[in-house]
Amino acid sequence: MMKKIISVLLVALFLVSCGSGVSEAPDVTENNSPDTNLPEPSETADTGAPELPQEPGEPSPMSGVSKVSDSVYRVNFENGTSVEFDVANAEALWNTAKEKGYTGSLIGWLGVTSFDIESKFFDSDDGANAKGRAIASMLENFDYYFEVNGVEKTRVIDVVKTEGYYVNTDGKSYPEFNDLSLAYSQLIEVEAGDVITLLSNGEPTRVYRTVAYRSGATKDAAVGKETLSYKVTGDTTHVIMSFVDEGKDYKISITNEDARVRPVLKRWVDADTAKILAYGTDEEFIPDLSEKVDTLNNGYIKLQSNHIVNNKTLVFSFEVDGLKDDALIGLGHGETSYGGSGVEITADRILTYNYAAGRRTNLVNEKHGIDISGKVTVTIKTGLRTATVTIDNGEDKYATTDFQWFGRNGEIFAKSVNVELKNARLDWRCDSYRQDVWFFGDSYFDVTTTARWPYYMVEDGITEFFLNGFPGRKTQEGLEDFKKALEFSTPKYAVWCLGMNNGDTEKGMNANYRNATEEFLAICEENGITPILSTIPNTPTAINVHKNEWVKASGYRYVDFAAGVDAVEMGSPWPAGMLSGDKVHPAPSGAEALYRQLKKDISDILVK
Repeated sequence: MMKKIISVLLVALFLVSCGSGVSEAPDVTENNSPDTNLPEPSETADTGAPELPQEPGEPSPMSGVSKVSDSVYRVNFENGTSVEFDVANAEALWNTAKEKGYTGSLIGWLGVTSFDIESKFFDSDDGANAKGRAIASMLENFDYYFEVNGVEKTRVIDVVKTEGYYVNTDGKSYPEFNDLSLAYSQLIEVEAGDVITLLSNGEPTRVYRTVAYRSGATKDAAVGKETLSYKVTGDTTHVIMSFVDEGKDYKISITNEDARVRPVLKRWVDADTAKILAYGTDEEFIPDLSEKVDTLNNGYIKLQSNHIVNNKTLVFSFEVDGLKDDALIGLGHGETSYGGSGVEITADRILTYNYAAGRRTNLVNEKHGIDISGKVTVTIKTGLRTATVTIDNGEDKYATTDFQWFGRNGEIFAKSVNVELKNARLDWRCDSYRQDVWFFGDSYFDVTTTARWPYYMVEDGITEFFLNGFPGRKTQEGLEDFKKALEFSTPKYAVWCLGMNNGDTEKGMNANYRNATEEFLAICEENGITPILSTIPNTPTAINVHKNEWVKASGYRYVDFAAGVDAVEMGSPWPAGMLSGDKVHPAPSGAEALYRQLKKDISDILVK
């Protein structure tokens, strides 16, 4: 539905414009023991996103289009209504297109691009204007949303012949040419630099005359009878070729020595993303990954693993004839990975679960009341502590209440069991990439339990951050997640809280920690990011004194977590009651003390 609307507008404009671990030595294998103390369910609720309007009906036929200003076009419809389409930065975008080698117009560029924007976004009084703003925002982030391919120096098209000699816009034959059996071709779209050649049986044949068009006005190019080709110059957009018809099949070859570039949209834009792009709540908000298959039957779609804790959206859309009793559809982050979460949908029920310590804990288990047939979309939205699931079949919608969500380890996945899904698509994104402050850490990171310091940050009303961490994670693994995140956005600050799982020895600093952290610092410098390091508390089982000395001497800003729990000395037991029984992780009072130290050292960058 949406594609029809966007196609009408684009074609019209085209025509107008033509944590945990064991101490280690640098030269020994590191321990990757998981944290088995995942939190209990939280009572905190996430309000979720507002309801989206329903899909509009068929559009009225277009009756005309006019240019209002340099960036605004008005499209008129036969039912008497009109809408304005705004590409606010048309001139800048035009220059970008030219710099990339495109020889046509900006609207021409748009006109040959297939925009896949979810239809529900556009059912509003401001729909057409919002569409224009969304597309303009996408073009501002051109390299992310588009790729240029389809390089084609020569193309060949069949000639649709019409009898007579086409010399002007009236299309009449003139008496002085009655001695020749002439025909003319259809109107052919061209670009400057194109060399147009008429072919008969694959060989060039002479053209009697070529009529060239510029912005709707005709100009006679007056190609001589013995000339076999015509080179397009200036601002010619279309040509018609007239030739002696010998009753053969004719083709036209169009060759351009300059590469004929064409853009392709490489990112799917769903309704939520389009709204953000259009209304400016987050112009740099972008989807992360997507994968589409024509058919999914007893199989998986999987996207890359990540350790992002907060504010994620998973969308699985598909077409299905219906579900039998033994059929199941799944969606989640880490199906059987430690710290994973998922959703399973049958013909009449929905089940949500978390996975940890080798077992699954079921959460929501209830009837959904939705007919799982036709085009169906399943969406999981996670906040800071909880998630919701919606099932939408285009007519009815089911939504869960908020439930606890682990989901920060393993691959993003969708699956079908005993059912064939058509046009199946899995999309994943994270809303928190836009935040100025990014945190990278390990098992000390959690917002759902009082035994982790980020819990107190949320309780303090500080929620504007990107949190990336997982139990047992080493500094090298955190570095890889940092690099992945930079593919989608760039923060102002990156807070580096890794190192507990890269323990020092009594004699020296862990080499893996130092190498990964130095690379992190170099990447920050290259991207204009302010890095903030941290000291790591010493425990009876973990030595961190040498890395802490290095952090303090580095000249970079840092959070002194070790001082916050009086764990500066090697083998420190922490103050009474602050360290948990495993001798690695904080107890609630220790976690709260760590947060107080964070506020003391970097309160100026924390946003409520």
